[in-house]
Amino acid sequence: MNDTLYVSPLAEITTLGDDKIAMSVVGRRFTVEDKVGMLKTILDQAGQGVRLAALTESMADSFPPEAVEAAVTALVNTRVLVRDDARAGGDATHQHLQHRRELDALIPRDQLAAYDRANWLLVLAGEGACADALAEALAQMNVPLQRIGRDGELPDTGDKRALLLVCSDFEDFASFRAMNAKAVERGLASLYLGIDWSTVQCGPMVMPKATACYECYFHRVRSTRKFVAEFDVRSKPENILYHALPSRLAIQFGVAEASRLVLQYLSGTLDNLQHSVFSEIDSLTGETHRSRVLRLPRCACCGNASTARPVGTVFQQSLLRRRA
Repeated sequence: MNDTLYVSPLAEITTLGDDKIAMSVVGRRFTVEDKVGMLKTILDQAGQGVRLAALTESMADSFPPEAVEAAVTALVNTRVLVRDDARAGGDATHQHLQHRRELDALIPRDQLAAYDRANWLLVLAGEGACADALAEALAQMNVPLQRIGRDGELPDTGDKRALLLVCSDFEDFASFRAMNAKAVERGLASLYLGIDWSTVQCGPMVMPKATACYECYFHRVRSTRKFVAEFDVRSKPENILYHALPSRLAIQFGVAEASRLVLQYLSGTLDNLQHSVFSEIDSLTGETHRSRVLRLPRCACCGNASTARPVGTVFQQSLLRRRA
């Protein structure tokens, strides 16, 4: 394990006069007295990274080693000092995700390794400006990424914590439905992002056989149309001569929303993940509408009409066991 200590990227540290230091780690604030300057010396050296042995040796003329070790232990326990130099990268995204996951406390400790970033895999399906912007943004956040074509074959994800993200510059029902069928059959979680003029359409986040899938969403939307026959014709890609160009502003909103959900799912910050939720964001006004997508009991992909038996939610499983 790395025994070099650094100042946490989540820490905010301020001196209050000559004898007090105010520290805050993601909203947890506390002020300590430092009349002899020991804490300030420790924090100054930890800015570039320092080992405990080297720290106690360099401060031996002014402070006893046991006092330095006690102060360092207190700073580590309060998360002011950490063992990785995340501050050097200039981005604290993953540290915030880890902090939120620890606060949620939904994942047992023996399962945390499965949510490590080295075990992530994001499969990005799609072409166009939206897909390119997403790939660039997620690469900047060091998300392991593999791109495939609009109707490409899904790669072997092995034991990875994997997610399929399907995106398009327009409302591409045909492509989304096709990729949804592949993901449900493979048992791969998936998310869908499209741009409709200046409106972002994101969702649903699909957990195969447990939540509503994109096919459920499509048929529920179809049932609300007054002219179903016309809707069916317009939904077929061979009938589209031109699609509207997406708004760059809408793409940025879409990248932010999809990136949030991707990082939440992969990192295991599962509280408020908003699976089975369809979001519409008006990029011109910032207005956001979210609606719950319910499973279709006889959905051809995830319901009783498919050849595979649906797993369902934990509540549904308990009902099945009770009726058996």
